[in-house]
Amino acid sequence: MKSLRHGGVLTLPAEYVATHVELGYAATINRVQGMTVDTSHILVDPQSTSREQLYVAATRGRESNRMYAVVEETLEVDAHAPDHLRTSIIDALTAVLAREGAERSATEEIQREQDAAASLSTLLPAYEDALARVYDPDQIGRMEAAVRDVLDAGIADRVVSDEAWTHLASRLVAHEARGADVRTQLAAAVRAEDTELDSTVESFAKIYHHRLGAPAVAMGDSALPTWVTPPPAGADGDNREVRDWLLAQAGLVQDRTAALVDAAVAAPEPWSAALRPQPDDASLRQAWRRDLGNVLAFRDLNQITDADSPFGAIRPDDDAYAAATESLERLRVVEDHSAVEARRRTAELRQRLAGASTVVSNVDVTERVRRIRGRDVDLGTEQQHDFQAAPIGPQPKI
Repeated sequence: MKSLRHGGVLTLPAEYVATHVELGYAATINRVQGMTVDTSHILVDPQSTSREQLYVAATRGRESNRMYAVVEETLEVDAHAPDHLRTSIIDALTAVLAREGAERSATEEIQREQDAAASLSTLLPAYEDALARVYDPDQIGRMEAAVRDVLDAGIADRVVSDEAWTHLASRLVAHEARGADVRTQLAAAVRAEDTELDSTVESFAKIYHHRLGAPAVAMGDSALPTWVTPPPAGADGDNREVRDWLLAQAGLVQDRTAALVDAAVAAPEPWSAALRPQPDDASLRQAWRRDLGNVLAFRDLNQITDADSPFGAIRPDDDAYAAATESLERLRVVEDHSAVEARRRTAELRQRLAGASTVVSNVDVTERVRRIRGRDVDLGTEQQHDFQAAPIGPQPKI
């Protein structure tokens, strides 16, 4: 052994080492609390490490402290591919900093549980899981049958065995829930080059997922976030009890989204300063609130509390993020002044026309008939006068 203070060396008997000595190169964060070392290497698990533990671990080294985050993605070999690993590391550290390990009071814990019960991070996963696994457990099999009906056998096998198959199946289900024929939708996504021998496509499931796109949502369809599958309308022989629960759960999601929008309008956060204000026109205001609801629902679903950034460091590759980003872009678009002025003038003209028609409608019918008859009499007199005043030409000779 070598002393870290004075550098002296001491040889310990083997029997003593075997019984009383253990290696100290690795230890838990709780174990190293209060210790100081030259260099510290910290393994950060985004699923369990809290911000208090991260602080303790990152302050043990005198000379350096290095953190190693556990991420699911591996480094991309293709140099031209986007660097998702960097984003994953940021997401991991963000998750750790958002996790509080300190003990809370009973009142704080009760309030936290009540907030969690009403949050979309609780409501939406339960809703989507019940819709997929309880109410319609055959939907994956039904989508696989559609894929095998439309695609070439070899491509169909690759699709259903792909790790992205469940995402593609979910997108097909979303199209089906909004009344689309999934076979027609899938056939439209197929390209002739897909079946060529020299095709370089590695994941047909991802390709078709992208080509299909999210289903179009009409403005009056539902007050749910646009990426959420609407509750079932009901069918003969379905599970009515589960359907009623889904309808009630969808109502809670709608209420939560509306409450988030109302709160954001009443007390806007800094990240919303770049958004255009709520329009006065009723139809435009409905679209504005729906887009804002998408953004706020995504924040609530992912428990994003960053007041300066709409999405924080969260960048998932799913329909919820795609819908929220599209809505955010529409909310940031500043309307052209000429278009606003044109709408204002159109509204004023409509009001004037409506007022004029009201005045006309109030005129006594008898008076209108009298005026029309008087006009006919005047017209007849003028025609008679014209006839009498017309010159008479020479008479034909007989």
